[in-house]
Amino acid sequence: MAHITVVSSATGAAGKSFVSTALADSFTRINGAGRVLLLDLCHPFGTLDAFLSKSEERLFDLGDILDGRCDALSCELDTPIGFRLLPGCIRPDWTLQHNKFKALLFELGDRYDEIIIDCPSYDIQRIKSAFSLRATGIAVTPLSPFSVSLTSRLADMFFSSGAENAFLLINRFHCIKGLPVPNLDDIIDQAGLRLIGIVPQTVFENGESVKNTADAFFRIAQRITGKTVQLPDLYNL
Repeated sequence: MAHITVVSSATGAAGKSFVSTALADSFTRINGAGRVLLLDLCHPFGTLDAFLSKSEERLFDLGDILDGRCDALSCELDTPIGFRLLPGCIRPDWTLQHNKFKALLFELGDRYDEIIIDCPSYDIQRIKSAFSLRATGIAVTPLSPFSVSLTSRLADMFFSSGAENAFLLINRFHCIKGLPVPNLDDIIDQAGLRLIGIVPQTVFENGESVKNTADAFFRIAQRITGKTVQLPDLYNL
């Protein structure tokens, strides 16, 4: 049975879908091509297929599977990175049916090693469906005090929905030498979750990235799978 990771954020523009995609990439580096599925629950926006430039290839979506118009294999899309994408429903009037989605997760779990569910926090029913099988929750937040304070509510939603484990992921972290480092203990206490990792803010010099976010996500994916990976110095993320 696949390991399931549910990625969500308490506020918009936290980088949730970017984090979901990057984790799918990292899990593919660990498990190999074709062993990881990224599933979009953010209907009706079609976020992930647009993000991955797959909108033109979409023939069916999650709604079509659960409504009986196609099977999962007909809906899934290959990505150049090596993982597969199951696009979210784009019909505004569509409603996710919990029992059918749970049955689909069982089916998908036999074919994949890892399933990452990109899930919004504004719909508790979708959160509950995402955690209908044993799953790990990842709450994504930038360092914004407002976002951090709301993350504790998201943590409560995770656990009340049946999360096996839940963790905090700090996104777009930026630390300037000579200035005080943000107090991570305070952030963790406010969020009410254990820290799984920190992703640096992408910084460019002469057109090239000088902060390797891919390495940060790979460390996080390893921690999710249970490996002990030390957090690097905050100035050298």
